[in-house]
Amino acid sequence: MITTIGFEKATFGIFDEKDEKVTKKVEVNGKNKKGGTVEADISGLDAEAIKVFASNGPYYISKKGSGDVKQTIGIMELPFELGQELLGRQKNADGIVTVGKNTAPPYASCVMESETLRGEPVFFALLKGKYGQDDVKLNTSEDKPKEPEATSLTGEFVYNDAGDVFAMAVGEEFRDKIYKMAFPGFVETPVVPEG
Repeated sequence: MITTIGFEKATFGIFDEKDEKVTKKVEVNGKNKKGGTVEADISGLDAEAIKVFASNGPYYISKKGSGDVKQTIGIMELPFELGQELLGRQKNADGIVTVGKNTAPPYASCVMESETLRGEPVFFALLKGKYGQDDVKLNTSEDKPKEPEATSLTGEFVYNDAGDVFAMAVGEEFRDKIYKMAFPGFVETPVVPEG
């Protein structure tokens, strides 16, 4: 792959109900106390190889596509609204978040940014998947300060309409292209100055 240093930020895109375009984009970058990225692990990029035998030995290897692509991402102080939206959790009439038979996470995408040993930006994009959180942990306070733990989310990803599941690029010149690929149809809302 490539050697990277650090994990600057992750940007999540949430798809519309037709799973065609991204209608919301949320960046987690450690600023303004709105969450910070801690770690990410992407697995399943390699397809399983199948050996075909003939004449008493291995003859041909069939290998194409990707495997079962998954992401585990740790975020310190995950913004509450973003977490519930990615997980498909709804608030009931009393404003309480519930998990049950109607919990249905939307399709989402994620771009993660790091840098090379020479300081060039590196972009990793997961293009279409759904997020989950299997458990919630609580721990007692002790007589010494406790280091808070990051919230861990797991995403499972499928091919997008182009047949891709993962993309990566090295260099600032690829920033716009990677984001456009990961957030199809997204339109930035212009900021209107006050007054």
